[in-house]
Amino acid sequence: MIVDEISVLFEQVYQFIEEKALIKWGWPDMQIAVAARREAFAAKRPMYANILPILTCMVLGGMSETAVPLAASWTLYDLASDIFDDLQDQDGKDWPWNHWAPARAINVGLGVLAVAQNCQAQLAARPDVQGDIALSWSQTFALAARGQAHSHAVRSLEDYFRQTAAKSGLVYAAVARAGARLATADERALGQMQGFGMALGMLIQLKDDCRDIQATHLVSDISAGIYSLPVLYGLAQTDSPYYSTLQALLVQLVPDVAAVNQILEEMGAVNHTLALAYAYQQKALAALAAFPQEKTAHLSTYVAGFLSS
Repeated sequence: MIVDEISVLFEQVYQFIEEKALIKWGWPDMQIAVAARREAFAAKRPMYANILPILTCMVLGGMSETAVPLAASWTLYDLASDIFDDLQDQDGKDWPWNHWAPARAINVGLGVLAVAQNCQAQLAARPDVQGDIALSWSQTFALAARGQAHSHAVRSLEDYFRQTAAKSGLVYAAVARAGARLATADERALGQMQGFGMALGMLIQLKDDCRDIQATHLVSDISAGIYSLPVLYGLAQTDSPYYSTLQALLVQLVPDVAAVNQILEEMGAVNHTLALAYAYQQKALAALAAFPQEKTAHLSTYVAGFLSS
């Protein structure tokens, strides 16, 4: 069963994090943060995100155990990113670090970054392979951090897609390629897997934007001047009869989320975002079609079910 195999790989990643990294540090706060992420991601779909480097490694013929340290590192980089994002956004998500003083959360985030590097250093790969992955990840994650720092400056659809590519598309492209790099040096195959990751990252962000439009933290996002794609799409429809109403709602001190949602529905903003998500879903599946079908079963299952969840 695919789900059973995914669960096994997921547990191997967190077991590696626990045994090879967390135990030696004896830091309760870090253990709390990792345990919270493990519990939250222990559903079928989130599991895939944590083990992405393992799955792409396997597509190119690599052994799953080879990529476990890389998946552990990616899992921790992703966790640290969320800790720092939550500190920046202050949107009240119910994670343990959002109930801590900022200094405490910052220290844990920095510690998680260090442990991510520790896991990455335990890769059983040739120096040139390790160097390739390390350079790719460091450059990509720095670009993502810069994109996050300028979230409040996104005011056009062009800005949105540039930032989303930096924050999500290029990150997943680098992670997908890294797993494949453990199994091959073939540039064509690596480029194909990188293209898959890019499409996947864009799909994930677009799906999140559709979900976030219904979330309570939409108030804090709008108040902070952070607009998702549905909002930006609505603001681009200057000829719409709903345009002035949307503008008025967005400048309120406490935005009426229900009213914003209704206007965006009327303007077709959510359907537009879903259509784009579908397009990226098809791009991801098309990229996987370059590889043997039996090798891509896990990833195809992950991507194919994205818009039905």
